[in-house]
Amino acid sequence: MPRDLKLPDYAPAPLSLSTIFSVFGISSLVVVSFVWILSGRSRETTKIDRLLMCWWAFTGLTQMILDGYFVFSPEFYKEKTSFYLAEVCEERVQQR
Repeated sequence: MPRDLKLPDYAPAPLSLSTIFSVFGISSLVVVSFVWILSGRSRETTKIDRLLMCWWAFTGLTQMILDGYFVFSPEFYKEKTSFYLAEVCEERVQQR
């Protein structure tokens, strides 16, 4: 992060990046393993089908965790543009 960047109302994350990725990685591994085991109970399911089920479970988990915050806190978009990057760039230009 640039040292001269000023972001009002910015609060650093209480958890380290390694902690966040560790929890996310472990939970992803548990969910994918669970789906793999459950999908293996049916003899008609091919390995490709099982891999696709695991992939969809992983992407769904990722979407819920990473985008879930914005779904359950709509005040993030109140009085702001939905184009967050445009807003940040505009603030940066105004600071110059």
